[in-house]
Amino acid sequence: MIEIVLNRRPAIGRSLFALPILCCALSLLAAADPVLPYLLSDHMVLQRGREINIWGKAAAAEKISVSLAGHTRTVNANSRGRWVVHFAALPAGGPFTLKVAGKKTIRIKDVMIGEVWIASGQSNMAFAMSGSAGAAEEIPKADYPNLRLFTVPKRDALDPQPDTLPAKWQACTPDTVKEFSAVAYYFARDLHRKLNVPIGIIESAWPGTTIEEWIAPEAAQRDPQIRPMLDEWNHSEGDAFTANRTPFDLEFDDFELLPDPSGSGKPLSLATFDDGRASTALGGNWSYDWKEAP
Repeated sequence: MIEIVLNRRPAIGRSLFALPILCCALSLLAAADPVLPYLLSDHMVLQRGREINIWGKAAAAEKISVSLAGHTRTVNANSRGRWVVHFAALPAGGPFTLKVAGKKTIRIKDVMIGEVWIASGQSNMAFAMSGSAGAAEEIPKADYPNLRLFTVPKRDALDPQPDTLPAKWQACTPDTVKEFSAVAYYFARDLHRKLNVPIGIIESAWPGTTIEEWIAPEAAQRDPQIRPMLDEWNHSEGDAFTANRTPFDLEFDDFELLPDPSGSGKPLSLATFDDGRASTALGGNWSYDWKEAP
């Protein structure tokens, strides 16, 4: 697995953690060489004061030349077409152009070097600026060209993924901040004001998830507080399946009822924030049968 480490920092509360969980080897894409992950795109921020890794995919043994801030590194892709180059740590600054040349040339523009953080957690972290207290006053003022936002699209997976679904970095403006995490925005804004350097904030949050689900099994095995939970899960595997109806509790987080595909109805939103109540008059108690509601 090829990784890029942009930052390793303490959490904001319990919701911020290091980036490498998100950064893996690039997926197999058939056409153009070289190919970069979505995280490496226009307007991105790279972590200052630490080694910078740039990685991607190309044809096997293809020669790749990467240039950044006046420095150039050259490497050949391995037998699986994966490659990575390393740049020495750089101070905050920019904008720079990242040039990646192989059979074709890719130019990533408006690259800044500063502080990079990842904001993760449940619905309290995913809660958007547009619905937050004081949004009407704050959103029009959220014009920070050197504060960059990246939202990781949601995807179910049991294994580390080679790339995100399509996504891109965006400069913070009143339009781009509306649906971005309110907690992450205010944190990044205050950090930007205090440090006066470019800030990159990555929102990777999913309502209803627990912190244990974001921890790699091998890391959980090493943690004396988390390991008992992992052991319990391993020993109870399969116990949740039953041949008959059984009651269960479901926490409504960003929950929708989908309409019959043959009809013209729209999805019905039941809840968008886990504050203990449903957001419609239909309430929050439901009966589900696997055969009757496939």
